[in-house]
Amino acid sequence: MRLNKFVRDALGISRRRADALIKDGKITVNGKIVREPFYDTDENDVVKYQGRTLKMDAENEVYIYYKPRGVVSTLYDPHAEKTIFSELNLKKGFKFAGRLDKDSEGLMVITNDGNLIHRLTHPSYETKKGYLVWTKRPITVKEIKSMTEGIEDKGEFLKVDYIEKRGEKLYLFVLHEGKKREIRRLVKRFNNEVLRLKRIFMGEFSLPQDMKPGELRKIP
Repeated sequence: MRLNKFVRDALGISRRRADALIKDGKITVNGKIVREPFYDTDENDVVKYQGRTLKMDAENEVYIYYKPRGVVSTLYDPHAEKTIFSELNLKKGFKFAGRLDKDSEGLMVITNDGNLIHRLTHPSYETKKGYLVWTKRPITVKEIKSMTEGIEDKGEFLKVDYIEKRGEKLYLFVLHEGKKREIRRLVKRFNNEVLRLKRIFMGEFSLPQDMKPGELRKIP
């Protein structure tokens, strides 16, 4: 495993921060300072930060899940017909990153790695998320400008990082926050409607084109 990935996951920090720690000589491998982020480590190496030995949980598992429409993004809800837990029967200790509303579909990350969950969900990391959005009518250039500049809605400031036109009524929305039903609310403000919403990437994780709704795939 590359040193920067090991440090990132062991400390629960961003890749950029891990690179900086390594280049600043804050990380040692087997007692020696290593300043190369792409240095290859193996299970026998002793990696330390400020004298503390960094360890990875060997049993951590990471999965990507294609959440179908109709499934509620929760591990337990007595009022929901279908939840992530009921569909996947997850083992104890597993959580998910990337909540999607019941009518939306696409990529979610499921893992027992708490550091990874924190990195993908905490606002300080500004994790980029991409969504394919099908709308009832085309979105105008003026509307796209308003959405990327941000608008107020029910006391909240809604904003996307950018919008890319992919078809007559198909767009890629990219944002790093994720307020409740944010994209749907933005589109609705302009008397338009989201017909379908599908997340295709989140941070370094992407939804493979051959993946089908309901499929769970382990990341090696």
